[in-house]
Amino acid sequence: MNLKRKIAFIAAVGVVALSAGSNPVHAGTTIVGGGSTFMSNMTDICASGYNNNKLSNPNTDVISYTGVGSGSGKKGFSLVANAGKAPDFNLYKFGGTESAFSSSEAPTGFVYVPLIGGPIGIAYNLSTVKESIYLSSTTLAKIFAGTITKWNDAAIVADNTATSVVTPAVTAPGVSQVTKSGTTAKIVRGATTSTITITATKAAVKAGLKKSLVVTRLIGTNIKVVKTLKMSAKGSVVVPNAVGASYGVSLGGTTIGNLTPDVVTPAVTTVTGKTITMPSTPITVTYRSGGSGTTNMFLNYLNKVEPAIWTKATSDTWATAFPGTVPSDGTFQSASGNDGVTTYVAGKDGAITYAEVSFITERELYAAKIKNAAGIYVAPTVAASADGLANAEVDAAGLVTQDYTTKTATAYPINAVAYGLAATANSTNNTAVKGFFSYYLSKCAPASAGAAGYTALSGAFLTKALSQVAKISAS
Repeated sequence: MNLKRKIAFIAAVGVVALSAGSNPVHAGTTIVGGGSTFMSNMTDICASGYNNNKLSNPNTDVISYTGVGSGSGKKGFSLVANAGKAPDFNLYKFGGTESAFSSSEAPTGFVYVPLIGGPIGIAYNLSTVKESIYLSSTTLAKIFAGTITKWNDAAIVADNTATSVVTPAVTAPGVSQVTKSGTTAKIVRGATTSTITITATKAAVKAGLKKSLVVTRLIGTNIKVVKTLKMSAKGSVVVPNAVGASYGVSLGGTTIGNLTPDVVTPAVTTVTGKTITMPSTPITVTYRSGGSGTTNMFLNYLNKVEPAIWTKATSDTWATAFPGTVPSDGTFQSASGNDGVTTYVAGKDGAITYAEVSFITERELYAAKIKNAAGIYVAPTVAASADGLANAEVDAAGLVTQDYTTKTATAYPINAVAYGLAATANSTNNTAVKGFFSYYLSKCAPASAGAAGYTALSGAFLTKALSQVAKISAS
């Protein structure tokens, strides 16, 4: 389904579920927000739902949002505030960003509100590879740093070669021999059967001529007679191997002993990963032009996980955090927004980028499985993103610090949390923003985020976000 139609469908479903059949009313306060393209698809869904929901939006406010990038969103939100005018922060009444203001840029009288999370997918276009490839953090860091330049580089090939680990067979010895009054019983385990051999001295044979040798099998509490033999110098019984079985040997009702065959755990071969043939196609790295919160989150991951390669602190601007000078030979290309980078990759064999997953899905690109701190390659799904964000911490200002070292096997490691920016001064505009953010967190995201490729906030994370919403238009 085309993403724009999908958004319209999800929004329509949300309207039916949440508005009890209300019709849109174009009145009230008109609120324009702008910024992060990462959150723009989700925000479009929520704006559409809110504009048509009388229960959540009784004042019939009209919300719209423009995805212009986090850098432009922060600037547009704070423009009037930095000029010392009014409390409503125009150009945009609210902003969207995945990154915080720098200390020199931050206005006063606003709050960060965590609104939505989600995975940052690594999208690529390889005409001969029509499946998800595997990339370790080191390989990924080298690709985006420009030190790996072809898709059949040894590091990429290694990540995409299945490996076999053989766990050797283990034998737990049982009770192989028992002897009593000159009669000896032995058990020898074979591949599918075990052989019980009973031998007796002449004296034992003479003493037991009128008695019977009985072999029984015990599994749990179930006892079964396997065979009855006449007393002789030597006899044998072949029994099938059975899990948990032991064998009793008795002569004339007197127990000689219990035999337990060796327990053999067979060797196990475990295959991890998959062998994918990688082409010799040159790599074209595609990155965001201008200020980008998605860039900030992606480069923060690379800096924290591979600091020896990505040595500089993260930034909204690619060139600022890049380890060296961005190549100008055509191997690196910039584009505007999540939309721009994924569109470029879709049209360029060998290209790779980072983007919010719904844009990757819309362009029918594949996203790589990324190796997490537990050593597991994980796809950028909503559930895996939720696991990746589970140990994130939210500070008093509402800003999120992610834990890239989590050992959760199912956690996808590259994620973003997008913030809404809103003013604390009391005004009609800010009260309208407050109502929309509350709806976004409490109703829209829980109902619609998963289907759109995002991760709704929950638990303590959601509680903190709502406490930030309470500060909007409250002073």
